[in-house]
Amino acid sequence: MSDGVHLQGGLHLNDPRRTASMARESDVAEVEWKILNEIENSHKTSQRSLSRKMNLALGAVNFHLKRLVRKGYIKMKTMPPNRVVYFVTPSGISRKARLTYEYMVGTLAFYREARERSRELFRQLEEEGIRRVAFLGARDLAEICYLSLQETGVELVGIYDDSRAGEDFLGRTVQPESALGDSGAERIVFTKQDWAKRGEYEGRSDVVFVF
Repeated sequence: MSDGVHLQGGLHLNDPRRTASMARESDVAEVEWKILNEIENSHKTSQRSLSRKMNLALGAVNFHLKRLVRKGYIKMKTMPPNRVVYFVTPSGISRKARLTYEYMVGTLAFYREARERSRELFRQLEEEGIRRVAFLGARDLAEICYLSLQETGVELVGIYDDSRAGEDFLGRTVQPESALGDSGAERIVFTKQDWAKRGEYEGRSDVVFVF
């Protein structure tokens, strides 16, 4: 009988090397999030300011910045006099949102953050005169959004999710995503927890995101 589960590359599930590898990946993700957050908040962010705020050596900051540039998450532009300005790209904004989501999912922090963000989203839509929305995704995030929606005058006209089409959810029958065009919704709220699918909808003016 095997004494445990073995993974690709010959690592045991409880192998210290695997634990160390996972820890390194987590550390890199945290650094990525912090850098993206700092740059998104201020274009005046420099390598030195990042080094100071994150308590990282300049060499380490430089390494991570180059990595983020290579991945297309940030862009750099040289401004006179010899000053480098960093910008977060749309891909970088999506990456930061994903890192935020992955960190919080499964925690109470996820519920609180989703509740706060969805409240703000629906208030904003209401101020813009939006009265009818549809949910794209029948998952936990949709349930949280539904609670926030009840605090406004915005109406939910339908829930769409291919993976749960025909099922009962929030007192409604989930419809296939192909029927979204007939929903009559003024905005589609992306409530899927599927980041690959998110890319298909980013850039659409009729789709809004909680994260």
